[in-house]
Amino acid sequence: KRCQTMKFPSRILIVNLCVYVVLATPSDDFLQCMTQRRLADNIILPSSPSYLTSIAGNWVSNVGANPVAFYEPTNVKGIRGAFTCAKQIGQGVCPRNGGHSKMGAGLCDGIVIDLFRINGTKMNAAGTAVSVWGGTIQGQVVYELATFYRGKPDPKFVPTGECPQVGISGFMLGGGLTEFDGRFGIGCDNIGSWRGFFLK
Repeated sequence: KRCQTMKFPSRILIVNLCVYVVLATPSDDFLQCMTQRRLADNIILPSSPSYLTSIAGNWVSNVGANPVAFYEPTNVKGIRGAFTCAKQIGQGVCPRNGGHSKMGAGLCDGIVIDLFRINGTKMNAAGTAVSVWGGTIQGQVVYELATFYRGKPDPKFVPTGECPQVGISGFMLGGGLTEFDGRFGIGCDNIGSWRGFFLK
């Protein structure tokens, strides 16, 4: 706020001119960039009521990070847009799927891309392989496989850890240690293929 008093020859007229300068924050810049791309749904800013809840949702939430924003994409287009906007405003990005990183990697001072809305499984026709979206948690994978194989002979399963809330993508990227290692190998040994995309 900057104010300047101007006095005129008249003895009764004193004019105060005040100029208010509003500085945009990185959170505002991210929201504006995403809005321009029509991707502003599911963005949680520091001013949002659910902001602190989103931080506490990380298994290790005391890493001292203050995210510029949380973004919950529903498709690949949203992920690309978030990376583009983060780069445009000079902010880093960290992904989160379940939030169980023991290093607190699901939180950062930049943009947290929470993948939980991109979830689900799809079994192939032969019932021998399952496609899993990156935001799926282990409990969902186990439940949907059990539902698919209910009453069928020779059911299959995916080696997972003990905690149902752990994200399957982070679990596999970390190798995937389970109680079934000796018989079925670690989790990543059971990946037939994976699909990703490159960001420029």
